[in-house]
Amino acid sequence: MQTRTDISKDYTLDSQGTIRNPGRFEGEHFSTVLAWDIVMDGGADESIEWADGTTLDIIHLDDTLRAEWECTEKYFTIEQTDQGFVYGEEIDEKEYQDIISAADRESERMSDSDE
Repeated sequence: MQTRTDISKDYTLDSQGTIRNPGRFEGEHFSTVLAWDIVMDGGADESIEWADGTTLDIIHLDDTLRAEWECTEKYFTIEQTDQGFVYGEEIDEKEYQDIISAADRESERMSDSDE
């Protein structure tokens, strides 16, 4: 797995770890690149497909990943836009539960409409 040092070889990072290069990760924390690599290798803990066709991938962060990624929360989400930009965000337990609840509600609505 890559580290901040590895990422800094390919991208210009500011003091907060934000990528300053133009491109798919522009303006994102370096941890977004690390999470994207995990998602691309099929390692997301959860993938939620929304009705609009977008996918939200969720990675559960253990203590080691939180330290390496300089994150404080237990979960990290990754989403790619139609234009190819990748956005990552660390989320707390409440935000995680809200996402799971919204996905469950959407799944129920889709099931109801199929009947």
